[in-house]
Amino acid sequence: MAYISRYDVEKLIRCSTPSKIRVDEEATEELLSIIEDRAGKIVEKAIFIAMTTRDKRRRVTKKVRLTKTDINIAATAL
Repeated sequence: MAYISRYDVEKLIRCSTPSKIRVDEEATEELLSIIEDRAGKIVEKAIFIAMTTRDKRRRVTKKVRLTKTDINIAATAL
C-alpha cells in the first residue's frame, strides 16, 4: 500500500483551486484515501506486469526489476 502525506494532498489542492475556495478537512481526508487506494492498485498491477514480462534483461539477472514502463502501463490500464 502506498503512503502519501496529508501535506502533499493539501499542497496539491492549493495549487489546483482558486484562493477564495475553502477546502473542508473531511474533503482532504477523502481525497487522501482515494489517492492511496489508487496508488496501491497501480503498484499491485505494475508488480504483476513486472513478474510476467519475459524480456531478456530479466531472464539474465534472474531478478525482477520494477521499471518506469511497468508503472506507466499499470496506471493506464486502471
